[in-house]
Amino acid sequence: MTARDERLNRPGEPKKGRITAALALVLVLLVVAVAGHHFAIPRHPPTSYTLAEYRELRLGLSYVQVGDIVGRGGQLGNGISSDPAQVMRIVLQNKDMSSMTLTFQNGALIAKTQAGLH
Repeated sequence: MTARDERLNRPGEPKKGRITAALALVLVLLVVAVAGHHFAIPRHPPTSYTLAEYRELRLGLSYVQVGDIVGRGGQLGNGISSDPAQVMRIVLQNKDMSSMTLTFQNGALIAKTQAGLH
């Protein structure tokens, strides 16, 4: 063994072992980060609103009922105010620019329009 080898492998200072452990730790952290990011991504298709969903919407339906029909679990936007005079208009738009516009008053659907839905 050369003097250099002896310096690198002195008892109490296993440099090769520390480097190996550090690399293993980095690898584990990288795998955890990638796996965590992978599982954080929603597994549903991109938003797409259809003419069939639009036709299913009836005036008087509640905000939550409308959200359930268009596949948003009762949530369409920021929510509905408890003020009866509050009117909220929500535009649900697809990537191809087709859309439906829904108007709510006091939590109930009072008007709807669509443009280009299939």
